[in-house]
Amino acid sequence: MDPVGNWNNGYYIIYRRNDRDMFEYTGTVHVGSHIGCWKNEIEFVEDGFILTFDNIQGQPAIRHLFRYDNPEDFCIPRHAH
Repeated sequence: MDPVGNWNNGYYIIYRRNDRDMFEYTGTVHVGSHIGCWKNEIEFVEDGFILTFDNIQGQPAIRHLFRYDNPEDFCIPRHAH
């Protein structure tokens, strides 16, 4: 573990529009990484939303789907490939 705690962190609070056309709270997810940063763009799909992580250590970008029906945290450790 990095003793300095150099994490790029974020919390996303998720609301969905319900059948009465009102927003309702769905959940929150935490994202974090030691090796890069999350792009500001959010891609919305039917099942949830996708965040793209830019890896600053020369590895390919990582995309992750956060599902509306099961919001789970997603963290990328220092040695992700």
